[in-house]
Amino acid sequence: MDTKKSSTNQAELTRLRELSARIGNNPLLTQASTGNSSIKLDGVLWIKASGKWMSDAIREDILIPLDLADVRECVTHKVDPADRYCGASIAESEQIAIATTDAWQLRAINRLQWLTVAWMCVEVAFALLAAMRAHSVALTGFGADSGIELLSAVTVVWRFRSDRQHAEITATKITGWLLVVLAIYIFTASISTFIFRRRPEASYLGMILLLASALVMPWLGRQKRRLATAANSAALRADAAQSSICAYLAWIALAGLLLNAVAHVWWADPLAALCLIPVVIKEAKGAFEGRRCQCC
Repeated sequence: MDTKKSSTNQAELTRLRELSARIGNNPLLTQASTGNSSIKLDGVLWIKASGKWMSDAIREDILIPLDLADVRECVTHKVDPADRYCGASIAESEQIAIATTDAWQLRAINRLQWLTVAWMCVEVAFALLAAMRAHSVALTGFGADSGIELLSAVTVVWRFRSDRQHAEITATKITGWLLVVLAIYIFTASISTFIFRRRPEASYLGMILLLASALVMPWLGRQKRRLATAANSAALRADAAQSSICAYLAWIALAGLLLNAVAHVWWADPLAALCLIPVVIKEAKGAFEGRRCQCC
């Protein structure tokens, strides 16, 4: 019975997204990001987030879940709901999304995340092994970033199995600082390689791993985005973005390794490593911004 009700709720949300997109794409009804849409389902108020465009309702997840009883209490006591739902209650909003997710979706998310964890363990182990054997800064940077993404994947599993509301916020903060440290390491190690002209060896193991990652991670990212939209999970959306970024990192590092192995351009490896820094910094920025209020 619960599964049937949850499926009905998901169907209602899909219809709301379709209606929102039709209205949002009609310039006679809305302009720019104006307009709003919402629906009440089983004690949850699903409402378009401020700053989101109704026209993007199908392409993006524009709806956020709020506890309807909590909103009514705010209205009764003349408290702005935005004040209640900013900051820490973003985690509460995510928890509501988890509670309203179909059982099959939760199983699919868990399977996908454990698959990600297994793959990231392979990436970390082989990337760091190849990096040590070849003295490659690019491979070291890629392997370390994979380790941080492993933390992100475990966080999502934790998030869907735990009722600790601040789990995601704490893990995201740790991830952000780890990425900053990684960027500093890559910069320092790359400059040191240039100055002392340390020539990395060719790493065919590393190239095979990077090519595999460049092919596997986009697929994982697409699957996570699909499930994130269905489950309305901010944590899973962020992890999907990291999976896509991992593929970009793999192509960049692979280019450096290929130039070093084929053309014997030794400085291509540290140069590729330096090219990873903007992507890593963007990841760190996204992690820190993920702790801010997303309802205003």
